[in-house]
Amino acid sequence: LSSISNRQYNTENYSSFLGSQLAAGQKYHNNKKTTGITGLRVEPEAGRILPIFYDRLIEVLETKFPEDYAYSKTMKEFYTEKKNLLENCESIADFEEKMNMSIEMAMFHAKEEINLAMEMAEDRPWEELVEEAPEGQWQWP
Repeated sequence: LSSISNRQYNTENYSSFLGSQLAAGQKYHNNKKTTGITGLRVEPEAGRILPIFYDRLIEVLETKFPEDYAYSKTMKEFYTEKKNLLENCESIADFEEKMNMSIEMAMFHAKEEINLAMEMAEDRPWEELVEEAPEGQWQWP
């Protein structure tokens, strides 16, 4: 019992991925000893968690931004491509090699992008300015 993680994840919305992962066996198991980056711990369940982060980010981009907003369109394509890459790789090591970064760093990037997207959605940068910008504000010397 002591080897079972105390973490609890909401996987109800992602049951199809979880089911495919259980069937895949060790494909998504992260068994490396270190990330090689100070302060960034190895996440043994990264192969299961990262697609959830990607799904959450894509959901935020689809539901909280206008359809034609450049940031959301670009990031949705970018992270959908990363998610598909992870799903089609033979292992986590294969994903890391193709991404040229650790899966933990990919998780860090996804978490930070979720935070950024949530803040941007709250700020609504696609709307008109509340007041006119001061003259010269948008000019670069």
